[in-house]
Order: sequence, then structure tokens, then C-alpha cells
Amino acid sequence: MGAGGLDYGSADADHLWDALLFYKTVYRPAVAAVGLPAESFTGVRFHDLRHTCASQWIADGIDTFLVSPWLGHSSVAFTDKVYLHTPKEPDYAAALAKVRAARAASTAS
Repeated sequence: MGAGGLDYGSADADHLWDALLFYKTVYRPAVAAVGLPAESFTGVRFHDLRHTCASQWIADGIDTFLVSPWLGHSSVAFTDKVYLHTPKEPDYAAALAKVRAARAASTAS
């Protein structure tokens, strides 16, 4: 395909990833659709997803010796330092309340 095409598997593809296009056309609209701030520089960043995922793994009891290489960290000590604040037993009450409110709002309209 080439010349701006999206044939990522082809040897003659002229690019592998257009991050800016993805961010503008997919990521920001998806963030906004779930009611989170999506503005450039002040909204939910793509990197925040990585941090949230790692925090959830640790909260769910997955050992940092596994999580650290998944994140590409240079050491388990670094992972421990960054995610030390993460509780080992997650509190889903706030998340469930938000989901229930969203469902109620969507069924009311």
C-alpha cells in the first residue's frame, strides 16, 4: 500500500504508527466518550493508561517481580518506588458507583 496507507504488515509500508493521528481520531474521542477530560496537555494522557494498568495489577496481587519487566523497568526496586502507594486490596466502590450512575443516565434518556 505505502504512501500513507495503513498496511502495517507490508515491507514497503512507509510508516508503522501515526501516534498523532491515533491520539486525535481514536484516543481523545474515546476518553471524552466515557466522561473523562480529553483536552490536550491537561486531560487523561495515554501514558496514564499504563500507570493505571500497572497499579491494578499490583492491587490485584500480581507480584512486582512480574510487573516490573512487563513495564520495561530497569529494576524491581524502581517499580516498587513508583507503585508503593498502590493498595494490595482494591476498593471498587467508587468505580461501581460511577458505572451505575452512567447506566442510570443512559436508560433515563
